[in-house]
Amino acid sequence: MNPPMSPADIKHFLIIYDIKARHADVRPLGTDYDAAQAAYDQVERETRDRSDLDIVLLSADSLATIKRTHSSYFHSRKSFEALLPAGVRAARTRQPRRTLTGHGSV
Repeated sequence: MNPPMSPADIKHFLIIYDIKARHADVRPLGTDYDAAQAAYDQVERETRDRSDLDIVLLSADSLATIKRTHSSYFHSRKSFEALLPAGVRAARTRQPRRTLTGHGSV
């Protein structure tokens, strides 16, 4: 079992995710939580009217951990498909899309 992390071990990252472009701008903010929260609050105020942006403050031992635990900010759909097992990828590409149609009353 790993020893608990101290506040000095926890790094804060401000993620500004452009939903349409599928791009994350990552701003490392160090280990001072209050300063990180102030930076987050400022960006939230500045982008309040931007529904195309997702602003999040994430904390972990490293950016690598953030990328693993919040991969949706860092991977495109193509990257997601690459993570699927080969059999699932093959099945997804072979099968045509099926749609439900109504026949009569239920």
